[in-house]
Amino acid sequence: MKIDNHNMALIIDDTEVIRSLLSEALADKGFKVQTAPNAVTGIEMATQLRPGLVFCDTYMPDLDGFETIKRIRKFMPEAVVVMTNSLPNTAEEEQRHERQYDYLLNKPFGLEELWGVLEKIREKFEASKKD
Repeated sequence: MKIDNHNMALIIDDTEVIRSLLSEALADKGFKVQTAPNAVTGIEMATQLRPGLVFCDTYMPDLDGFETIKRIRKFMPEAVVVMTNSLPNTAEEEQRHERQYDYLLNKPFGLEELWGVLEKIREKFEASKKD
């Protein structure tokens, strides 16, 4: 797995507060961050930026996060994807969407949870540099 833009992060979320909080947190960890307020814009930005890391909300008005990631993965299968979810998943839904994302953060999540996921991602990126 080779990820060239490992320091570029794209946040796709229709909630401004979430975009702002994630953007600040990721910037503090050294990421160059771009944000998109909806799925369609997020897909367009991902096509142009080719970020190594994508945070995507599960439920957005224009397109759900699973379809968004499915479309992004067609041209960026190597991107690391973190889904942010505000609704509880059923076991059936969990199985249906298995493997479309690398990590899941259930809202509301705390900074400790976010830092834990970012540490795992950092390790994944470090490993990809060795490939």
